[in-house]
Amino acid sequence: MNELVDMPDLTLDRLFRFLREGEGTLPQSAREHDFRQLREDEVARVEAAYAAAFGEDVALPPPPTP
Repeated sequence: MNELVDMPDLTLDRLFRFLREGEGTLPQSAREHDFRQLREDEVARVEAAYAAAFGEDVALPPPPTP
């Protein structure tokens, strides 16, 4: 996950907790408050990586174009 987003370990732990509670989806409230620094494409990649890591058959979205 650190390859997708750069954040401190405690913040990453909180991200995993939200994803687990949201069944792989980052809740809108967390997007607006705790993770407002993440762009929508980063959220999509994080959710896809989480799903792929836990057995879901999901392809990672392509990285953003510069």
